[in-house]
Amino acid sequence: MDLSTFLERQRISEPEVVLGLEVNKIDEEEIDASLAHISSTHIGRPVDKKGKVQEIKWDRELDELSREKAAAEAQRGA
Repeated sequence: MDLSTFLERQRISEPEVVLGLEVNKIDEEEIDASLAHISSTHIGRPVDKKGKVQEIKWDRELDELSREKAAAEAQRGA
């Protein structure tokens, strides 16, 4: 079976196909410019939270939460 004629017609009818890869033709109307401000590159340095000290005032509510947590962990472990 000779496919050379078929391949020749294929090459002539689809000039944007190169080695099985299609050349991407971008239709300007399909581009959403509203997201142009978003970038995949990192801007600025990340905020380092290491060394920051916070003081927590222990009160009845925290004491109750601590007891509830301990009871839940005890039930889960049993």
